[in-house]
Amino acid sequence: MSTLQENKHPDTEALFTHMEKEFFYLAHQKKVLELGPFQGWYTQLLLNQNPKSITGIETSPGSVKDLKTKFHSEPRVEIQHADMFDYLNADSPNFDLVVACGVIYHTPAPILLLEKIVNFANPEDIIIDAPGSKLIKRKNEWNGYLESKFGSPGYRQALGYRQSGWVSIIPTGAITEILEGYGYILQKRSFVGDFNVFSKEHSVVLHYHLKIPSKLKIIWEKIRG
Repeated sequence: MSTLQENKHPDTEALFTHMEKEFFYLAHQKKVLELGPFQGWYTQLLLNQNPKSITGIETSPGSVKDLKTKFHSEPRVEIQHADMFDYLNADSPNFDLVVACGVIYHTPAPILLLEKIVNFANPEDIIIDAPGSKLIKRKNEWNGYLESKFGSPGYRQALGYRQSGWVSIIPTGAITEILEGYGYILQKRSFVGDFNVFSKEHSVVLHYHLKIPSKLKIIWEKIRG
């Protein structure tokens, strides 16, 4: 497994090993869509699994430039500078696996994102990470303090936050309920807060698998109707 030098937190390698063993093995010989690859840490772990292809959709121009440089010699990796909401549409290709880690809490419309993943990427498996309750509480307290000092939403720009910041929080139970409505079941739930990695404290990684075969999905949609 490649050591990614950009991440210096003490348990980084332990977290990466855990993600490969428990989740990213699903990428083996699969078409993978990675939403928000950022600096490509998980992209490399997915690539280690010998996938058929990885398509990374990233909104940050700087990250896109770095990702294209990092994976320029790997023909199975395609990096696109695009908004994930625009990319996921009726003309989108299908994927076997969608990975959306570090993404869902940066979007103002997490439910819409889940619906677009299901309806337009049509994956058999979905891997998502989401903040646990303790992390949500701490972030909300910190954001409240910043808003009192700088106003909202200007404090994010004042302090150089990523443009999206912590926009919307959706509980893990709600994610499960939404995806179950589309025929997915929660296969695995893993707390990764034990790893001393910044921003992953109390985080939860979730793996959902499509219980209903793809051929029956149209019938299922009609029943839900």
